[in-house]
Amino acid sequence: MSGQILVVDDLSLGRMILRARLSSACYHALLAADATSALAMARAHLPDLILLDNHLPDMLGVDLCKTLRSDPLTCDIPVILVTADHTRETRLQALRAGADDVLPKPLDEALLMARVRALMRRHAQQRELREQAAPALRHGMAEGAIGYSARPQVALICNASDHKPGAGCCAMQVEPPLHHVALSLPEVMKLEPTDRLPDVFLLAPEVARRDGLNLVTDLASRRTTRRVPVVVTLPVGMEGLAAMAFDLGAEEVLHMPLDPEEVRLRLDMLLARKQQADTLRHALGTGLDLAARDPLTGLFNRRHAMAQLREMVESGAAPFALLMIDLDYFKRINDEFGHTAGDEVLVGVTHRMRETLRTDDLLARYGGEEFLLVLPRTGAVEARRIAARLCDRIEKAPYPLQGGKVLLKLTASIGFSVQDVSPSGPTGEAIRNIIDHADQALRRAKRSGRNRIAFRTTEAAPRATA
Repeated sequence: MSGQILVVDDLSLGRMILRARLSSACYHALLAADATSALAMARAHLPDLILLDNHLPDMLGVDLCKTLRSDPLTCDIPVILVTADHTRETRLQALRAGADDVLPKPLDEALLMARVRALMRRHAQQRELREQAAPALRHGMAEGAIGYSARPQVALICNASDHKPGAGCCAMQVEPPLHHVALSLPEVMKLEPTDRLPDVFLLAPEVARRDGLNLVTDLASRRTTRRVPVVVTLPVGMEGLAAMAFDLGAEEVLHMPLDPEEVRLRLDMLLARKQQADTLRHALGTGLDLAARDPLTGLFNRRHAMAQLREMVESGAAPFALLMIDLDYFKRINDEFGHTAGDEVLVGVTHRMRETLRTDDLLARYGGEEFLLVLPRTGAVEARRIAARLCDRIEKAPYPLQGGKVLLKLTASIGFSVQDVSPSGPTGEAIRNIIDHADQALRRAKRSGRNRIAFRTTEAAPRATA
């Protein structure tokens, strides 16, 4: 089964018909005849979607929707309210209660199934994001990540002829305006990831009439716009395309003439979901970034450095240099002053090295007091110059310990190798050779008296000056 749907209807015939429709689409239907049993089943099974009739023997569906939204267990389950009451007030009450959509009876089967597919697709994506981001959220890694100080922005996609300051599609002229900016289709297609992207695209009815609904798929497939939800406004006479619009990826479908209050309720819900998804993505990104970093120094860890080095080798990004940096006599610091003092020194050294490096250089903690530095587009002469600057920076000033009572002097030894041409052999072997050459040079530098720089094929020599 591809999903579990709770059907809530006091009429057994209505439940049987919906179960048959859902089963034919390979959904598993749970059946409830009243609000009390529906609420218990929703909490016990956590279905992927709820089809809710508004007229139940013990409670209105609108009120049950409010209860579902107030419960942390069920608050994110999509709800479609089904009603024979076609009045505007009932539709608005359902949206205010948190229903994702309101469908009139008798049900249009094509529209119903398209709406079910769209909502379940969105619910599955949200659930996957939430599960992936859970570790970061549990540990507070995403706190304050997204302030949303900027007002959410709705962009109207309209014909170029209608695109002028303060103007838009005539059919969209309501007060206050539903959109904040109007864009022509060519302007939308030229958007770059660095641009301030809108939070929602609102497709004007004349664009749907002229260009059809392929634009929805196009926007969803582009890297720049794929995470901006699309709301389709269908002109009079094209209402039958609503099911197709949902299947093509539209988040909402509006019909002309617009009800401004209903549209704002739908847009508010959509913007809230978008904000939640962005927060989850940010938390996920934060968690992944922290998993690639050393918790003490904040530098990338050895695993991440190896992955980046593999990418450079496989892409043939030569020349590049690899430096192995080892702090001299570091064990004495831990033995004499304790590991806490040693940690303070490692953090201080990290800060000094970061100030010396270029923005695209990759510095990682390799292990203990040893660091690995990858210098893209760098030959032997420049690598030695950077190594000398690092040694000078590390040695330049003493490190205060025990509240400044002890001023510790520290030096470093560096061994480096350079990959001048793209390796012809296996990637793994090429990486091992590069690291081995740098490590051999480091051992040579330390044997020569420490506070030295050595190249992989040369004798260790006193540090060169920048």
